Amino acid sequence: MSERPELLSLADACGIYREYERADGVHVETTDETREALLFAMGFDASSEDAACRTLAELRAASEARPVAPTRVVRSDDEGAHRLQVRVPESRGGRVQWQCKIEVENGRGLEREGETACEEAVLDVEIPGPAELGPGYHKLSWRSHTNGLHQPASAHADQNLIVTPPTCMPIEEAIGDERAYGIAANLYTLKSARNLGIGDLGDLAELCRWAGRKNAAFVGINPLHAVDTSVDAASPYSPTSRLFDNPIYLDIEGIPEFAESAEARALMADDGLRRRIAETRAAGSLDYPALTEIKRGLFDALYTTFLARHGDGRSQRGKDFAGFKKRGGTALERFAAFSSLVEQLSRDAPESRDWRSWPAAFRSPHTSEVARFRNDNARDIDFHCYLQFELDRQLGACNAAAHDAGMTLGLYGDLAVGSTPGGADAWAFPELFTNGAGIGAPPDAYAADGQDWGLAPMIPTRLADSGYEYWTRLLRAACRHTRLVRLDHAVGLVRQFWVVREGGRRLGGYVSYPTEDLFGILALESRRSGTVIIAEDLGTIPSGFRELLGQRRTLRSHVLYFERGADGSFLPASNYAADALASANTHDLATLAGFWSGVDLERRRKIGLIADDAELESAREGRELERRALCARLEAEGICDAERSPDGYPQLAAAVHDFMARTPSRLVSASLDDLTGETLSVNIPASTLPEQANWCRRMKASVETLETDPDVNQALGDLPGKRSSKT
Repeated sequence: MSERPELLSLADACGIYREYERADGVHVETTDETREALLFAMGFDASSEDAACRTLAELRAASEARPVAPTRVVRSDDEGAHRLQVRVPESRGGRVQWQCKIEVENGRGLEREGETACEEAVLDVEIPGPAELGPGYHKLSWRSHTNGLHQPASAHADQNLIVTPPTCMPIEEAIGDERAYGIAANLYTLKSARNLGIGDLGDLAELCRWAGRKNAAFVGINPLHAVDTSVDAASPYSPTSRLFDNPIYLDIEGIPEFAESAEARALMADDGLRRRIAETRAAGSLDYPALTEIKRGLFDALYTTFLARHGDGRSQRGKDFAGFKKRGGTALERFAAFSSLVEQLSRDAPESRDWRSWPAAFRSPHTSEVARFRNDNARDIDFHCYLQFELDRQLGACNAAAHDAGMTLGLYGDLAVGSTPGGADAWAFPELFTNGAGIGAPPDAYAADGQDWGLAPMIPTRLADSGYEYWTRLLRAACRHTRLVRLDHAVGLVRQFWVVREGGRRLGGYVSYPTEDLFGILALESRRSGTVIIAEDLGTIPSGFRELLGQRRTLRSHVLYFERGADGSFLPASNYAADALASANTHDLATLAGFWSGVDLERRRKIGLIADDAELESAREGRELERRALCARLEAEGICDAERSPDGYPQLAAAVHDFMARTPSRLVSASLDDLTGETLSVNIPASTLPEQANWCRRMKASVETLETDPDVNQALGDLPGKRSSKT
C-alpha cells in the first residue's frame, strides 16, 4: 500500500500500474519510490506530497482548459462516434452558439453549427460521423461563443479526428483459404559471392526467387532499422531510428549510379579494397565498423555521380528523389541532420554518437545552431537522404522480385519494440521520449534480476498530444513494402515495463498505453497498405490480450519450444491456433541443430549463463528429456517412430517442419538457419562477452548453394507440398 495518497493519485492519472504479476506467478506491488522515479522520467515532479498534488492539479487544469482533446480516435462502427463532448465550464447556465468544421483527409469540408442551452460544464453536440467522413486522418476545428449569466465567453480549439476500421487486414483477404509457409532469414548473416561481407538487399532478392521456387508465400527478415554500426555487435532490435533503414544493407552494385560512376568502379577494383572485401567475405563473423568504412567510401563516390547526373532534378531519377524527400518531410530532414551531426561530432569524440553528450546547442532539433548547421552542411545532409531514397527503391525491388517469383505475400517485415535513447528518433522527437527510463521486463526464468533492453519508452500522453504522428509514420515505414509485419513485443501497445536506475539499483513498474487508439491506427494503416499484422505475444501478457488480438484480426505467435504441457510434453499440432504464425524457434532461441546437439548449452556455460559444470550436467540431462519429449510428439503425430527417430540435421528439421505443416496455423515460418543446419544462434539474451558477440554470426552456406544443397531440400520436409502458395 502507498503511504503517499497524492503520489498514488498522480501515478494513477499517468497510467502507472499499482501492482502486477510476474511470469513466475509472484505478485508485486509498485513501491512509492518506483512511482516517484517513473513520474520523474515522464517529466513530472512528485518529490513530495505537495509537489505531487501541485503536478496533478496542473495536469487537470490543462485538460479542463481545452474545449476538446487534442486527438480523438474513433472506430467506424462506433455508434457514438458522431457525438462530440466539449468542455465549456464558463458557459454553464447560458446559451452557446457553436460551429464545428471538419477538414476531411481528401480535402472536403463538412460543417455543423447550432445554439444550445448549457446546463453542465460539458456540452454534447452532434457532428459528422464516420459514414460521412470515412476512415482517415481529419482535422476538426471548434468555435463557440456564450452569452451566459456572467461574462460572455468565447472558445476555440483544434482536434485531430482519426476514424479507423474495426479490424486490421484479415489473413483471408490476403491469401483466401490457403495455409501458407515462408522462409525466415537474418539478412545480415547471408553469404554470397557478390556481397561485400554482409547480406544485402541484392541477396534478399535472390533469396526471394529461390523461396518462390520452393512454393513459399513469404520471406521474413530481421528489422532493417537504422542502427549504429560503429560498434561490434549492432543489434537490429536496438535501432537508432525505427522510421528509417540501415544503409549497410544496400547492394552497392545494384545502385543505378554504380554503372555510371568510374570513381566507384575504380574503388572496387583497387587491390587494397579488394583484399579487405575478400577478408570480410571469408570471415565467420561480421566486423560492422570495417564494413561501414568500406561501404561509406563507395557511397560517397556514388552520391557524387548522382549529383552530377541527376542533381538538377530534371531526370526521372532526380524527380523521384525530390518526391521522396517531400514525402519524408520533417522526419527525414531531422534524421539526415542527426546522421550528419553524429559523423562530424564523433570524429574526435566517439562518445558523441549519443546526442546526450553533444554540446547543449545541438541537443534539440529546434535550436538556431542546428538550423545553421543544416544550412552549412546541406550537401552532406542531402547525402543521407539519398541513402534512404536508394534503400526504399531497393527494398521495393525485393518485394517485386518476391511477387514475380509467385509469392502470394512477399516480404515479411519486423518492427522492433523501441529505439535507443541516444539515437535519432529520441533526438528528432524530444517531446515524445523519456530520457531517464528504459523499456525492459520484470524478473523471469531467463533473467533473475529482470531486463533492461536499453530502449527509450514513449510518454503515453504525449502520443495523443502529437496526433499520433510518430506512431503513424512508424507503421507506414514498416508497411510500405511488405504484406506481413511482425510487431515485436506487441503487448507494448497495452503496457510497457519501465526500468529506472537509481543509486546502482534497478527500479521498475508497468505503465499503460492508449491501447484502443494505437490498435485503431494500426488497423487503419494495415488496411491501407494491405498488410497482415502478426502480434508477437510471447512472454508475460495481461489477461484478455489474446482475445484483443482476435478481435482486431491480427495473427498471434506460436513457437514450438514453448508449446509444452505442464509435464514438459510437446503439445499436439491440433492445439495450435488457426489465426497464428507458427515457427520452431526465434532469433533469441537455439536453432534446431543447436537444440538437438546441445551446442547452445555449451555456449551458455562458456559465457557464464550456466554457472558451473554441475549445472551444465543438469542442463544436459534436462535437454535429453526434451529431445525424448519431442520424439514422442513426432511419433504420436505419425511423423517418425522408434526405428525412424531423427538422428540430427536434416532429418530433425524435416520432421519438425512436417509437424508444423500439420498445425491449423494459417502461416508457418521455417528458419533458414534450420534449413542449413546452423548450430549457433544469432543472439543469446543477457550475454555480452566479446568472444560471443551477438548479431555477428554469419551463415556457413551461401545463397548460391541453396538450390542444389540436398540437405536443405530435405530439411524443408512437407512444407512446400502441403502449404503451397501456387494457385
